Amino acid sequence: HIERVNLYSHRMAIKMYGDERWPEVDLDFVENIGFLAAMHDVGKIGTPDDILNKKGPLNEFEWALMKEHTINGAFILSGYPHPMAKQIAQSHHEWWNGTGYPFRLVGTMIPLAARIVALADVYDALRMRRSYKAPFDHKRASLLIAADGGLHFDTELVAVFNSIDDEFASIYSENM
Repeated sequence: HIERVNLYSHRMAIKMYGDERWPEVDLDFVENIGFLAAMHDVGKIGTPDDILNKKGPLNEFEWALMKEHTINGAFILSGYPHPMAKQIAQSHHEWWNGTGYPFRLVGTMIPLAARIVALADVYDALRMRRSYKAPFDHKRASLLIAADGGLHFDTELVAVFNSIDDEFASIYSENM
């Protein structure tokens, strides 16, 4: 999972490089996101195994503990020399429309790297078998990503995804 999230995020950044809409996507950004995306869930180190491995839905208390992985990850990575590491760990569950966590950030308040990793992480989660769901094929996962443009995801990033979604499918199939 973490290797694929790196690869998806790196590929999106490559596609965005040189586009005036994202002046912050320079060669350093492309290189950094290509390995820092893997650390998005490092905060789960502090999440009890019985919650991480639970078969079925989490109750309210368990869900509150699970959400803490974003804050824990930001703390763990706060000393990392590049701020992108902390931004990704802290904000990869924020939603474009402000209904995510931990801080309910809205739109461009969410760091760009975290917005990219959020999309990559969700795509991969949709494709994976989980104890509570069957895996979706690429077409269904892509439709779900597109449907969440403007809600969960930045619509411009969904457009980038749509332009290279076949590469996401290849990354998934080549790195299972």
